[in-house]
Amino acid sequence: MKFFIIPTIALLFCARLYAVESANEDIIDDEILPVGIVKYLRGSAFRNGTSLSMDSEVYQGDTVRTLKSSVVKIAMINDATITVAPSSEMVIEHYIGQDENLIHLLKGVMRAKVNNNPMNKENSLIVKSETAALGVRGTDFQFTYNTQNRISSVLTYEGVVGFRKIQSSKFSYSDLDNALSQSSTYEVLKGQYSANNLKTGTINVPTKISVKQ
Repeated sequence: MKFFIIPTIALLFCARLYAVESANEDIIDDEILPVGIVKYLRGSAFRNGTSLSMDSEVYQGDTVRTLKSSVVKIAMINDATITVAPSSEMVIEHYIGQDENLIHLLKGVMRAKVNNNPMNKENSLIVKSETAALGVRGTDFQFTYNTQNRISSVLTYEGVVGFRKIQSSKFSYSDLDNALSQSSTYEVLKGQYSANNLKTGTINVPTKISVKQ
């Protein structure tokens, strides 16, 4: 009986050590990683009320806000860049990499350059306001939301975006991705502009304008 005591203790020790190592791996796996880094800053910008500086990190769930005459450009983990214009505010609602990324523009203007993923058949990025949503795969666009008149508008510099009205900003990425696949979604091509029409309750047909980058 005594012969089996030492091996049994050794087995229990090894099992406990394995459990500790597994728990440590879980902690590492659950580590919250940044989804973007500030690469340009003019004036004052904030992340959840805290001042941003060059090389500051931003995370999923963060609210990014700029003051008057201020601009911040963020390099995202999927090689996209998002520029937040003066007196603007956005929430990084969901950002995981190449697919299923969702930004909520609360007010003002943002510009995004998104690289195309040829293997991706979905919208790699969706941006929404209170009244409209747009989906992109690979493009360069500017999205604006005016809180006073509730007009959302998009100007496409490169590529194409899908643009449609929505009834609420509470929709998730999957809800909006499904909605953007419907026939009522307009494609806004390079050099085109479109906005939601509050009088008719629809999206204006995209029109060609002169684009100065």
